[in-house]
Amino acid sequence: MSSKINKMRQMKIKNLKLSNFRSYEDFEIDFDKKLNIIVVENSVAKTTIFDAIVLIYGSFFTRLPKINGKNIEDSDIKIIEENRKSLYTRIQCTMYNEVVRDRTKERYKSKETKKLISRITT
Repeated sequence: MSSKINKMRQMKIKNLKLSNFRSYEDFEIDFDKKLNIIVVENSVAKTTIFDAIVLIYGSFFTRLPKINGKNIEDSDIKIIEENRKSLYTRIQCTMYNEVVRDRTKERYKSKETKKLISRITT
């Protein structure tokens, strides 16, 4: 079996953390290695969880020829109060092989914002 196929099999999600992503301020979910079922009421943001996973894997697939991954959009940043958005949104994913994927989008690109986000997220 080639090492690429073996690595693909190891890309099982162990943990997913969302910060200021769409409707979630802080959300974390652990996944079983074999099977996971997400059952919740309608309008509880199941799609947000699946979209976050697509965004995490999207960065992987952009490295493949002729494949375009999905990027975090400005509309993914959580609105925190009176139509004011958070400074950033972040998706962190830990795989069972301990590979960590981290996608962050800042609302502003200034050095001050980057410093503030760095202090908040570390």
